[in-house]
Amino acid sequence: NPDLEPLSALGTKYGAPVFSSVEAMFQDENLKDSLDGVLIATPHATHFPVGKAVLEQATERWKGGLKPIHILMEKPFTTDVSEALELYKLVQEYKQTGAGGMFLINH
Repeated sequence: NPDLEPLSALGTKYGAPVFSSVEAMFQDENLKDSLDGVLIATPHATHFPVGKAVLEQATERWKGGLKPIHILMEKPFTTDVSEALELYKLVQEYKQTGAGGMFLINH
């Protein structure tokens, strides 16, 4: 979320970091060794850009020698068939890296 103000109270309450972007989350040094998974529970229209960014970052993370991450995306996968196909291709590429991370769609 680019507007961190509404999330800051929740982050403080639960001791969770808050980020303005997927890239910022993956660049956080405190999470580098401890990040096991990402839950994508954003508005439906953002599933594609957020999912794509997470998959790209997860792939780079694995190639950089860090442990794989698991990705859980809320339904729907995307709101557009062409975006769904592109995201599916990225999921397959992530799996082919041998990272062992899983991509699941909540049902």
